[in-house]
Amino acid sequence: MNKEIDNIDKQHEDLLKAINNGELNIGQVDWISFLSTYINTFRSSNFPISTIAWTWALCGEIDEPTKRMDLLGIWQDAAPKCFTTKEESDEFIANCDCLVRINSRLRWLYIHESAQLPHTYDEVWGGKNLNELALLWSDNHVTSNDLVALASEIHNTVHSGEKAPIIEYFLYSSRNYNKLYFDNIYDFSRNLFLAESFRQYLVTGKMNTDAPLTFVDIKRKIRNACFDEYIRLRLAQIEAEMDDDNSLLLDPTIDDLYQELYNQESSVVDREYMFEDFRGSQAYHDRWFNGRPEVLQMMKYFMDYLDWKMEHLHKNDKSKVIVNNGDYVAGNKITGDVIENVEAGGVGKQIIYGKRQDESERQSPSDQTEHTIERIQEEKLFKYIHYSIIDDDERLRIHKSVCNIVRLPKMQQICGALKELIKEKKVLSTIDQGAMLTELRHLGMPADQPGFSDQNFYSYYKI
Repeated sequence: MNKEIDNIDKQHEDLLKAINNGELNIGQVDWISFLSTYINTFRSSNFPISTIAWTWALCGEIDEPTKRMDLLGIWQDAAPKCFTTKEESDEFIANCDCLVRINSRLRWLYIHESAQLPHTYDEVWGGKNLNELALLWSDNHVTSNDLVALASEIHNTVHSGEKAPIIEYFLYSSRNYNKLYFDNIYDFSRNLFLAESFRQYLVTGKMNTDAPLTFVDIKRKIRNACFDEYIRLRLAQIEAEMDDDNSLLLDPTIDDLYQELYNQESSVVDREYMFEDFRGSQAYHDRWFNGRPEVLQMMKYFMDYLDWKMEHLHKNDKSKVIVNNGDYVAGNKITGDVIENVEAGGVGKQIIYGKRQDESERQSPSDQTEHTIERIQEEKLFKYIHYSIIDDDERLRIHKSVCNIVRLPKMQQICGALKELIKEKKVLSTIDQGAMLTELRHLGMPADQPGFSDQNFYSYYKI
């Protein structure tokens, strides 16, 4: 059976190489027969390879990420006629979506950042595919979203009782963007530690190593960015819980959310550190795993970081000081470096967070926001970012997400991805179809390719 698989691989590799070299057109191939052959062969064999793994391997025969995405779209269309059940077909289509996201990011790096592949896996079979993943997950290009999503994929796979090859965690990870499958810092730290270990193994060419990672091997900026992403997603979880709590008198504020997060996480951290007193017991032995000391240290750093975040939560919130003609304050009066509460009608002086300023030193509101406005204008951000997004970095991330979305190979995928952002309140839902179409075209959505007509957009983009 392995010989049969090798023969099919050789035939299909030759076909894909011909497409890659421009000797054969994608439209000249019977893709239903192509996919069916692979599916039936692997189904009847004991060869341990998943559909996402062989699909990813086949795509590697094509150099251009855009052409790969076109091919993946064709395979998704063919899937219902190749699989025997709808469940298998839907799973394959979802797997292809994961690979589309990978290639969309590769295309962005090649075009906009002129990124070059590392040479980490040049001497390894399938090295080009591995080099591409090593590029995406390298220190220069990995994001906190990537690592948190990878940690979630590891958690979900292990929790289901499965054990997948390490490479598949990376292939699947993007399906977990903007989702969180943890409700405590212990589980998150444990899986983030594994995720960063896997990432470092990948980018350094040591995929088969079992060398232990230590806490200090994790770069500070990457670690703190992951903490920020975890905090953002946990606050959303807590807000949803508190919104459903009708015993509360008022809607929770951001301070309420942070305090509840702190209360929940500190109890988990205290529990795990108290458990250290039971070293030598059977209960402790049952919970022990390699890396537990590193996870405990990560939890401690997280609580210190959360303390710091809460302390600086309103550092730049000028609305905390309300001044009328320089002598009427309703809110907080700041005396030197001390913040004291002042009732309405109290007398105070306009001070910018602990520093008194003479009239000549004060900046006008336009001066204070000039840098922010210039930055947004320079980036020419996507116009229709949701009004609740006030953080500049988050607005920039949403802009880049939309730039990636408009490069997806199908109009249906573009509109589906936009609907996800709308559902997450990252993109406005009240924008006219024509206005949205114009903006997407401006960001690079094709107008002269089959399937990208205005009418096709109107058909799929119905909010």
